[in-house]
Amino acid sequence: MIHLLLEIQLADDGFADAGEMDLCSQLVDAIESRGIGEVGGYGSGMGGMDISIIVADEQIGRRQIAAVLAEFAPKTAFSIRVLPPEDEA
Repeated sequence: MIHLLLEIQLADDGFADAGEMDLCSQLVDAIESRGIGEVGGYGSGMGGMDISIIVADEQIGRRQIAAVLAEFAPKTAFSIRVLPPEDEA
């Protein structure tokens, strides 16, 4: 299993506002209901919002997550990176 971190740039330098948290909830629901992966957690701060996702395949997971972002927030700046296993962190 691969641990991906979806990082989304927010409009402000602080925490996510109510609308941004609604978007986060929509993304989490879509990721889980479509079987893309298991969401381990999410949060915001310092101008960013992140969602932790465990997927079976890195490349497929990246494509599917990007497709969800394109559907729900097409103009949102984001990145997806692999997190090391916890025993290597």
